[in-house]
Amino acid sequence: MADGSIVVVDALVLIQRLLEKNVSNQNYFREMSCIKPLASFFTISPSDMWMLTDKKKDIIIAALRVISLLVTGTNPSLAQNQQSMNQNGILTNVINLALSKLNSPEVRSQGLRTLGDLIKNHADNRNVFSTASVSVPTDIHGDHVTVPAIHRLVTVTLVSPHFSERIAGVHTFQCYLHDNPEAQIAIASTLTPQPDQEENQEQMSIGRQLLSGLSELNDPMKCWMSACVLGAMLNDNVDCKDYVLGISLFLPRPGADSVTLLSHAVSLLAEASQPSSGASVVVRAGLARLLCLWLHESETAVATFLDTGTNLSFLVDIVIRPVEDVHVQGMCALMIGILYLYTADEEHRKSLHSVIVHRVGVDKFIARLDDPRKSNSFILAEQDKIASVDVHKLEENQVVDYVLYDYELVTFFKTVYDSIIREVRSPKPRLERRAENGTDGAAANREEIEKYERAMNRLTMENLSLRDQVELLQGEVEEMKKSTAGAGAVPGSDTGAQVKELQDALHKKEDDFLSLSTSYNQLERLANDRADQLAALKAKASQNGSSSSAGGAEAEQVRRLSTQLSELQEKCAQHEARQRELTAEAAAARKERDEAVAARAQQELEVQSLKQRLESHPSPSPEGSASKEVEQLRRKLREAELEKEMAMKDQDDALMMLADEELQKTRALEQVSVLKEELLRLRSTK
Repeated sequence: MADGSIVVVDALVLIQRLLEKNVSNQNYFREMSCIKPLASFFTISPSDMWMLTDKKKDIIIAALRVISLLVTGTNPSLAQNQQSMNQNGILTNVINLALSKLNSPEVRSQGLRTLGDLIKNHADNRNVFSTASVSVPTDIHGDHVTVPAIHRLVTVTLVSPHFSERIAGVHTFQCYLHDNPEAQIAIASTLTPQPDQEENQEQMSIGRQLLSGLSELNDPMKCWMSACVLGAMLNDNVDCKDYVLGISLFLPRPGADSVTLLSHAVSLLAEASQPSSGASVVVRAGLARLLCLWLHESETAVATFLDTGTNLSFLVDIVIRPVEDVHVQGMCALMIGILYLYTADEEHRKSLHSVIVHRVGVDKFIARLDDPRKSNSFILAEQDKIASVDVHKLEENQVVDYVLYDYELVTFFKTVYDSIIREVRSPKPRLERRAENGTDGAAANREEIEKYERAMNRLTMENLSLRDQVELLQGEVEEMKKSTAGAGAVPGSDTGAQVKELQDALHKKEDDFLSLSTSYNQLERLANDRADQLAALKAKASQNGSSSSAGGAEAEQVRRLSTQLSELQEKCAQHEARQRELTAEAAAARKERDEAVAARAQQELEVQSLKQRLESHPSPSPEGSASKEVEQLRRKLREAELEKEMAMKDQDDALMMLADEELQKTRALEQVSVLKEELLRLRSTK
């Protein structure tokens, strides 16, 4: 079907119009088994890999957009649509289109965006992608090499010559890692120390490729793409953030400090922010983005950042500079605000408060946060219009407007912004407000214990996995050593080359073994630390259990009542919305009834008039035209009476539903009132 004409493209565009923001049409499309035929649009011949016609390109892109419409938006049946795509082989076809070397960057870019939409928030589709492989041609003679799909995605995202393809690759990574803690930890585990030997792109792990790209300050887009992927790896996963804090990026050296990803990113941002560095705003904004996502909701990362006194100083210098890019200043101001929100050390908190109030100034600090929100880049991303822009038609200087922000980052920025403003303008410290709001220490301890127990279970599984890998590599190293020793005794002209090849392989295996051993030891130390913290929390909880049981019961009752109040208020809102719908339906029913009554009266007048004419001028034949006309009018009259009865019945049903909804609303409001009184009574007695 990909060989069709312009009519096929027009038909697919029409389908897009019918499906866009229409949940009913989307469900009907799936229920009528219309998803399966979409697979035929992605059938391409080997010659298409090197020369895809414009006609086929337009058809494939239109079909990919239809798929994206079916698996994005607010449809409650998105998961069913995604599952149907997998069952009908469309997911596999899209993976091949997106990650192959098809000679059409437009198709590959749209394929990557559609691939991200297909795997977001769907465990089965994510598993298919994570285990898939793609066949990539190496030359024009037809030689191919098979590579894992996720490794191919990293290569496309970091080194593709087409900007549209790289930014679409970032979108795919963000969708793959969204709410996927196992994949986040898996990619974080590839941030192993760099071996002494030089590696090419194919030999490097995913983590080392991202680290290499992050360090290339002279390649702004590569640095930005790497920062975005690493940010997605850390986003909303406190365990992953803490785990990465313990990974050393380089093999231990005597007398040298350990370099972690956090310290490396901070040093890169400090270097790029020097006026003499000439680093692009894309580089600085990308590094600041990574650090903001990392520090958010991670007290451990915040404490590690603030332990180095110079880190805060250079952030403040950027914010107060009279001449600096508004996006960089805004992200650095946001970072200072995040540090202020999530530091657990009161001395650090006082220092940050002094920096915001006295050194920067509250008005200037808020202005720095507001400036990026007024920019064209921020507004476009806020309206979620970045994906719809044809980046192939952009000039080089316009690309920045479509790089700095995306919809997820804008949402993050706005949420954190609101929290920072409330905290900065609050006259009371955070701990005092927690005490006034009835925060129970024992309940907080229980939450911490549960969090650490989950982390312990995860770390235990990772330790077992790494131990197996270490033992496997150790066995391979021993076998390589034996092979090398045996090869040294074989005579012949090729003996030296064989020995060198085996020795090189042995060195690489030893490096991998050392890297895995280091990761295993780091995970074991982290697990032991978590075990100690867990034991301390349990001891603290048992000590505080007796003294805080009464207060905990009251706090639990307040929380329970607050939850019930919120649920009832939500039900009230739903009842009001339903009442408005029923009122509209009742009004429509009344209108239909009035129209039916008027039509009936008109028809009765016409029948009476016709009867009078027939009585004064009788027809010689009972089959005359006048009798037929009378019969037709009588039939119409009966139909009108039936329609009237149905309209009146619909109206009565609507009025009864309206009355029932009004009764439910009244009862819900009474319950809300009772709960409010109970909450006020409990809070007044505390």
